[in-house]
Amino acid sequence: MVPRKIAEQVLVYNASMLQAAGITFDNINAQPWDVFKDICKRLTVVENGTVKSSGAGLMIERSAIFQMFLRGFGGKWIDSVEHKVYLASSNEVMYGINEIVTGIREGWLYPEGMGDIVNVNYAFSAGDTNISSVCFKTFGAMSWLTRVGNAYDALGLAWDFCPMPAFPTH
Repeated sequence: MVPRKIAEQVLVYNASMLQAAGITFDNINAQPWDVFKDICKRLTVVENGTVKSSGAGLMIERSAIFQMFLRGFGGKWIDSVEHKVYLASSNEVMYGINEIVTGIREGWLYPEGMGDIVNVNYAFSAGDTNISSVCFKTFGAMSWLTRVGNAYDALGLAWDFCPMPAFPTH
């Protein structure tokens, strides 16, 4: 039963935020993970221990997103022959988990939908209210498109879709 389902996850970005930071972004080709992470770090603002803006707000609790980190660095976490799940037995899987934890601690990765349960002080909350504070955002269903697009448009922010970052094992 792992993975439990295949679901669409869409990545959108705040083009106005990138432009204000003077960052040129290719929204057609998947950016290598290290390039994506560097952009996110450059967009993150932390003042007096509070994250004012974050490079990415990913729904990491969603299976489609979480699995990118588990598998994206070459790790194997499912043994389909023995029917077992191994998280801690692969250095590559643990590397992916560490990328999540480090990103959250440093503030450049906001755990969308989970920000109130981590020990990091964010000046914003989940959902459409943080679209001016988070550059890259995932949302989980195409049915959200109108609502999310209208939220960007209401604030006069340029936005667009882009591919998920290209992890080393893409």
